[in-house]
Amino acid sequence: MDHACIIDMLVAKLGSQRDVGAWFGVDHSTVSHWRNGDGIPSRYWPEMLRVARNLRIPLTLEDIELHSPLRAA
Repeated sequence: MDHACIIDMLVAKLGSQRDVGAWFGVDHSTVSHWRNGDGIPSRYWPEMLRVARNLRIPLTLEDIELHSPLRAA
């Protein structure tokens, strides 16, 4: 599952990229960058997994890692 798909699932559950950004303490434009190719920085992965689990979105660490650019955040 690529990062665009992950963001789209979160938006479907939470309402908007602005709402997703609020969960992670970032601006909606940051969420848009995550979706459109920058990838989700690794510092957000634990919270991303927690939110996904609470929203009953089937997401694993492997899903995030598989499509992530290799970079420290």
